[in-house]
Amino acid sequence: MLPLPNLNDQELNSIVETIMNRMNQYGSGWEDRNVHDPGVTFVELLAAIKVEQQKDIDKIGTRNLMKFLKLMNIVPQKNSCAVTEVALVPEEDRVIPRGTKIILDDLIFETDQTRKIYANSICFTGNGRQLYPYNPYDLDRSMVVFEEREENKVFYIGFQKPLSKDSIQLYFQLREEIGRNPVDGWESFYPLSEIMWEYYGTENGNLGWYEMEVLSDETYGLLFSGSICLSFPGEMNEFEGEKDKTAFFIRAVSKKYGYEQPPKLSFIMLNSLTFSQKESLCETIDVTYQEFEKNEMRFWSALAYENQHQLYIKDKNYFHRAEDIGILYVLKEHEDGSIQLGTSERARLFKNFEGCHKDDVVFRLVIYSNEFYNKRIIGSSDATANQEFEIQGVQNILYDSFEIMVKSQEGWQIWNKAETLDSCERDEQCYIFNEQNGVIGFGDNITGKVPYWGRDNICITSCAVTKAEKGWVKAFTLDEFQQKERFGNIKIFHYRSARGGSKGDSTEKLIKKLRSSVNETRRAVNVTDYKEIATKTPGLKLGQVTVIPLYKPGMRGYPEIKAENAITLVVEPYCRVKTKETLEGYVENVRRYVSKFKLITTRLYVTVPVYIPIDIFGEIRVNTKGENTANLVDKTLRDYIDNLQQNMLGVTIYYGTIYNLLESLECTQFIKYLQLDFPVEIVTKNAFGDIQIPPHARVFIRSNQIMLS
Repeated sequence: MLPLPNLNDQELNSIVETIMNRMNQYGSGWEDRNVHDPGVTFVELLAAIKVEQQKDIDKIGTRNLMKFLKLMNIVPQKNSCAVTEVALVPEEDRVIPRGTKIILDDLIFETDQTRKIYANSICFTGNGRQLYPYNPYDLDRSMVVFEEREENKVFYIGFQKPLSKDSIQLYFQLREEIGRNPVDGWESFYPLSEIMWEYYGTENGNLGWYEMEVLSDETYGLLFSGSICLSFPGEMNEFEGEKDKTAFFIRAVSKKYGYEQPPKLSFIMLNSLTFSQKESLCETIDVTYQEFEKNEMRFWSALAYENQHQLYIKDKNYFHRAEDIGILYVLKEHEDGSIQLGTSERARLFKNFEGCHKDDVVFRLVIYSNEFYNKRIIGSSDATANQEFEIQGVQNILYDSFEIMVKSQEGWQIWNKAETLDSCERDEQCYIFNEQNGVIGFGDNITGKVPYWGRDNICITSCAVTKAEKGWVKAFTLDEFQQKERFGNIKIFHYRSARGGSKGDSTEKLIKKLRSSVNETRRAVNVTDYKEIATKTPGLKLGQVTVIPLYKPGMRGYPEIKAENAITLVVEPYCRVKTKETLEGYVENVRRYVSKFKLITTRLYVTVPVYIPIDIFGEIRVNTKGENTANLVDKTLRDYIDNLQQNMLGVTIYYGTIYNLLESLECTQFIKYLQLDFPVEIVTKNAFGDIQIPPHARVFIRSNQIMLS
């Protein structure tokens, strides 16, 4: 590693002395060099400037540091909020608007989306054999969802009332005993199992079981705890599962069984909602031309109940405040809690919107909290380069929630947030936002546009704050709505502790990440790299990974004969798996994941071990015959085979070693004969009776037919 030079290595007096000595070469007529001389004053001033410059050039600035970190693939973590789940028990069906708040002291938790909850409950659960009464407050049960037997690959959930045609979300808490690697999105995961959800009801006048649409599945096929969102088009009907166990049923049908072990269920929650520890200070509701045309400008937002808002109306490429162009608007609350936007002079607005497509945004309704309304203006632009503005009185802003609009002489425009201005074009309306200090910065008309001159022309249109890790609350502590007058008759069952939530990375923390990342495996090059990467495959728990370089499955004569640029991974689940679907899922997931890290020219093969049976024949003369002696011989053979393959595959089973092992037993007088047989062609046997197992194979004793005499 190259040494880092010290560029701040000269003191003020040393610089002055150096300049004075050089003056003898260029200024021989200058004789008075006392401190009162103006020339000396200028020399000292220039020397002081050089000292300050040295301090700057000896440092790596934040901007260059962030560029270097990006080059090294170190991504700064933004502020994040803790999340938790609660189940709501209403007295009647109703809608919970986005942004509904539950509180604990000074902590606020909000819903992230609008959801309908139902005055309904689960009354039965069970598999194909038996249904059991369900108690939603019993959180410590352990029910097997699917068993391996064909008739039990169905799981029923019965409800007291029929479900609405609207989407329904159920939360499943599983006993995740095996500790799988986490999964980040369906696009990177090949499902081990396939589940089809059905409801019992009527479609087109016919009664029966019909498929439901899976809108989202956080469980990845009941591998993890999480929510499953379902919808269906028909009407539910009662179904008699067993005697006196009639209910409105849905069921999960396992179309492909790929579980290593049957999933075990702790509990199911109806009306389960995710709450995030954050407080929305303002948010933007965009209205499209199609919604305006059909007068369907209706939305749900708990923040709108505070009645602080501003409507912006689009005219060509700019937005204008409604009152500035003489348009009146009103927000009307309906009985179901939804908000309807209405405007005056619709004919005039239709004319303004001529040429708009149906998905074009024509209205922007910005809703503010009462406390934040007077803080929405960040400042006034003076049209100079590299302007910065600090947001006053607001801390721990969530980066993704932050948006602004900037006003020019023609009107307001949406400016986009950028990670860095270096990648922005000169006319691009963008800004950078540092959530750590609450500062936004603009460009210089070279990298990013300079905002127009104006008074109070930079305005926040979306913003939320969090208390980060302070939001880690335990289960059963959240039990109160902030707006009691609206939601006080809904019971809160807070069944899961909060998790996540942290402050964004500081510069010091990013440097620590950079140093620790030096030892991280980023590319699969050697055997250790492949093994380390494969064990991190999402959604799996691998018991053993064997890496065989220069080998591909099926080739013979290895290691004398090699496959160029080839590498084979032999993967084994953490437990012995019998189903073909499970093994296929493991192989495909490992192949997809490891392929991202391999070199371009490397040919990657992923397989599971080939299990080769061995039959042992022979006759041993022993001191005493009996069951104990026979068990001892059998255990000795099986322990030897298992221990031989504990840490590696493709071993050689030496005939002489097994012979000596049996001969060394105290019960053995002598061995009359010993023979090892195998029915598989890929195994080779030499003249000494030694068995050479292929590198990707395991052996097991299928039969031990040694006679004792």
